[in-house]
Amino acid sequence: MVRLRTRRELRPGENAIPADLFDVMTWARRQGCEYILFDCNADQVDGLPAYDW
Repeated sequence: MVRLRTRRELRPGENAIPADLFDVMTWARRQGCEYILFDCNADQVDGLPAYDW
């Protein structure tokens, strides 16, 4: 699970978010989400990266 933080909540050294995770976080923020729960059994979302677990 990932809690979506605002830029003000980031601490020094935490600005290096991998691009694929950043894309998911951006999508989630636009949907009004506060958390992301990654689930290998859930449906995939079109336009977001997906990986085999």
